[in-house]
Amino acid sequence: MIDKWALNGENFLWRVPYGGRSAPVVMGNHLYVQNPSGRGADEQERVMCLDPDSGKVIWEYKFNLFQSDAPAHRVGWASPAVDPETGNVYALSIAAQLVALSKDGKYLWDRSFGEEWGAFTTHGGRTMSPIIDGDLVIVSHAVSNWGAHGNRAHRFIAVNKRTGEIVWVSNPGGRPYDTAYAAPAIAKINGLKLLGRRRRLRAQAADRRESLGRGDRQTRHQHRCGGKRQHGNRVARRREPRLKRDGDGGGDRRSAEG
Repeated sequence: MIDKWALNGENFLWRVPYGGRSAPVVMGNHLYVQNPSGRGADEQERVMCLDPDSGKVIWEYKFNLFQSDAPAHRVGWASPAVDPETGNVYALSIAAQLVALSKDGKYLWDRSFGEEWGAFTTHGGRTMSPIIDGDLVIVSHAVSNWGAHGNRAHRFIAVNKRTGEIVWVSNPGGRPYDTAYAAPAIAKINGLKLLGRRRRLRAQAADRRESLGRGDRQTRHQHRCGGKRQHGNRVARRREPRLKRDGDGGGDRRSAEG
C-alpha cells in the first residue's frame, strides 16, 4: 500500500480512457475491465484486457445489449471474474447475458438469462459480478421461468464454467423488492461449503441447490451489501445493524455496530 499519492506524481504509472463503473480485476500479467463502448444506437458492453504495467490494450471483446432498459451510463456495472485454473474470463452484462471468454479473448459460450429466464434488469442496471467456485460460475438475478420456477424470485444460477450448461438453480428467497448486485460469499463451516445470500441472510450448500438455514434481516435496501467476513464458524455481514449468523445454527446475533 502506498502512503501518499498525487495525480501525475512520483507513483503515477499510466492512464487510459477506458474507465467504467466497475472495479478492474488483475490476474497474473493481465488486467481486466468491463465498460461501455460506443454511443447511442451503437453502444455495446465490452470486456478489455490490458497490460497492468503499461496500460496497453491486449484485446477487447464487445457484445450487444438487449432485453434491458438500463440507461447508457449504467453499462458495465459488474466486474468480470477470472478463473485461476483455466484463465477464462466471465462477464455478466446489464442485460443479464453471461459471456465466457478465453484468456486470449476468444468467445467460448454465453447464456442469455433475459431470454431464457426473463431476468428483471431494472432501469438502474445494477448487476452482480459473477463468482467462481470449482467448476461452477455462479450468478444471481430476479428471474422467472416455467413450472416450479414460474414465480419471479431471486435465484442463484450455477453453470458449468467450461460448457455453460446449467448445473443447478436455487430459490432461497421470496419475491424480490428490487434487483440485487452484491456477490454472495462462500465459506467452509464445520466441513461443509456454504454459499451465503444477501437481502435475507441464507445459507445453502455451494455445490447444490439445497437450502440449509436462514437468518431474516429483510428491508427495502438489503440488496445493497457491504461484504461478508468469516470468523471461524461465524459469518458476519456488514449492514445497519450488523447481523451475524452462527454456522452451527445458533441463530441471529445483532448489535448496533455499523
